[in-house]
Amino acid sequence: MTPSPGNINTWRWVAGVVAAMVLLGAAYTMGRSGGGETETSATTSVVAGGSASTTSAPPTTAADTAPPTTTTPPEACTTTTSEVTTTTFATTTTEATTTTQATTTTQPPDVDITASGSVTASSRRCGNWDARFAVDGDATTSWASYSNSDAASTLRWAAVADYPIAAIEIVSNAAHYDSGFRTAHGFETVLVQVLDGSGVSVWEAVVGLEGSPDPDVTVEPDIVGRTIVLTFTGQENSSTGGFAELRVLAAG
Repeated sequence: MTPSPGNINTWRWVAGVVAAMVLLGAAYTMGRSGGGETETSATTSVVAGGSASTTSAPPTTAADTAPPTTTTPPEACTTTTSEVTTTTFATTTTEATTTTQATTTTQPPDVDITASGSVTASSRRCGNWDARFAVDGDATTSWASYSNSDAASTLRWAAVADYPIAAIEIVSNAAHYDSGFRTAHGFETVLVQVLDGSGVSVWEAVVGLEGSPDPDVTVEPDIVGRTIVLTFTGQENSSTGGFAELRVLAAG
């Protein structure tokens, strides 16, 4: 079967279209491989007589095929913060220490002034019992009164001048040489008085003498005086009572 001229023209036209499409596809592929898509335009015109002719697009320049320019956005400014290291030095406060030395004042010792005075008594037992034995410095001897148990017995010490009387001591019969006189020959109480130069009492105290033998007694008047009077009451023996020693101390 011989194709008619109309069919031949149709096939030619189809072939021309296909060729144009192939060229377009090739141009498109080349643009892609060059780093960007390049559009290739071709104008296909059908020439009279049924043949197709292809008009190629103008050649693609380097500017046309250059890959699209990628605009890199400006980077954000980065603020660098430097940490400042602060060194703190410890401050040491030293407090001055004040040492205060205690001042010790040493008082001079009291002075025994017993021998500076004279003694008298309201009564005395016969024998070696008179008042002088109360100030002889010997605890084995004693002054002893001679009276009934209801009466008070006194012994008086008197100096010729005033003294700062610091202490008065009364020593009992506990060390008497006669063991029979050591107990049951004392008193129940004693009134101690300090008199000034005019005979007026400036200090006094009542001291109990419980037990037998009587306890030793120390009082501290700490006063200026001239005469000391001891008044004993509550005699333990029915006819006599006494003590061994009187000591008078003045402030040194």
